Amino acid sequence: LDIYDLNGGCSLAINAIANDCNIPSSLPLSLKVLLEGAYDPTEQKMSKYLSENELLPISQPYNSYPWNYAGTESFSNRTPDNVVDWVLIEMREGTPSETGSPTTQVVETKAGLLLDDGQVVNVDNELLEFENLVYGESYYIVVRHRNHLDVIASMPVTALENSFSYDFTTGMNMAFGLIQQKNNTNGTAAMFAGDFSADGIIQNSDRDAWRETAAVLNTYGQTDGNLDGIIQITDHDVWYLNRSRLGVAEIRY
Repeated sequence: LDIYDLNGGCSLAINAIANDCNIPSSLPLSLKVLLEGAYDPTEQKMSKYLSENELLPISQPYNSYPWNYAGTESFSNRTPDNVVDWVLIEMREGTPSETGSPTTQVVETKAGLLLDDGQVVNVDNELLEFENLVYGESYYIVVRHRNHLDVIASMPVTALENSFSYDFTTGMNMAFGLIQQKNNTNGTAAMFAGDFSADGIIQNSDRDAWRETAAVLNTYGQTDGNLDGIIQITDHDVWYLNRSRLGVAEIRY
């Protein structure tokens, strides 16, 4: 169904049939983000331990509380090269708020794979694609991870072919809110590690969660803050440095 405005232009969802409007059926997103726990500023790469040691689940892990994402993303044969972990990406409409209640709404969600250089891809090692956005409209990107403090972009992106991109790694100010990313020694920025309960606040409850399973080997665990497949004191140390850090209203559960 083609929908035209009064001036003869097109205004429709991407997944509509729009041959006359020359609008793509889906839009690829070029997205970069870093996880503090896995990142080595000297090497300028993140650890691939989970995938290299076959600890990474083949299906997206965000189908439980608090995410409750019902997506079916999975890879069948082997993990794509250079994978660090799964991440969850939301496209939001509205204007974000730092405090109080959220003032943006989720339009579409995708699970993706985070590569060691920060690029987010799908299970075929290609850019994530979104089908339910409105061509020409602007959206805020949220990146969620199972044990890092989630972030929302400080500026919107516009759904346009060949120009749909965002890079959280270029500076702390790429995340909305006051000090929502760590400033690395090499000038890059990374999501804070230690939100083990994934509620948008790094606090004592996260330490308590770590204490429940403080010594586990060869695991894909939520309290493995540095993503080395081992839950131990180094994960507590990651939490300790970031304790009492509060995420903005948009990312809190």
